[in-house]
Amino acid sequence: MNLTELKSLVKKGEGLQLEFKKKADYPEKIVRELVAFANTKGGTLLLGVDDAGKLTGLKFPDEDLYVMEAALYKYAKPEIPVYIEIIPIGSGLSIISFQVEQGTNQPYYWLVDKEMQIFKAYVRHKDQSLKASKEMFQILRHRGLIREKKPFQVQAIEQKLLDHLGKSGNITLMDFCKLADLKKQKASRFLVNWVNQGVLEISPEEDFDLYFLSKNYSA
Repeated sequence: MNLTELKSLVKKGEGLQLEFKKKADYPEKIVRELVAFANTKGGTLLLGVDDAGKLTGLKFPDEDLYVMEAALYKYAKPEIPVYIEIIPIGSGLSIISFQVEQGTNQPYYWLVDKEMQIFKAYVRHKDQSLKASKEMFQILRHRGLIREKKPFQVQAIEQKLLDHLGKSGNITLMDFCKLADLKKQKASRFLVNWVNQGVLEISPEEDFDLYFLSKNYSA
């Protein structure tokens, strides 16, 4: 990536697939963003760019890169598919670009508790990285596995869901529990299975996940 391409990318602002960090003061938090990218649609993290999109740059990028590589090894598992590039911006300053692909070995985990060595999966929502819900985690585990998709049979519960989505566009787990008169655990299994079968898509939100019909689904 050259300087012109960098400036064009920064103009887009932070979002689902783009994150800015001014410094590597908290490398473990930067790793969390990279984990979320790998579990979602991939993305680019630019180190040396402030929240407003100003190219503040790094004076000693090699030192920052050393810190980040050590943090990636310590705070993420399995290894994240990331391409790292140092981009000079003039006046002896540089930007480090971390380009992450959507991983093929999901879920990827971030170390949330160093003493207990507890790792959690994170996903991307808009310009935030959120801990994956139980349902999102199960969906991540399913991705990449070669499994035969079973025909989607529309019965009473399925029809209720399809009718609701036709009117409202989306549904939460708790709303589906009420709609189908199901306990949370069973409703969760239904929704996860339908996402895995390609009938539904899931959108992680701050407080809950939203489910909606897949663009590829046809009744």
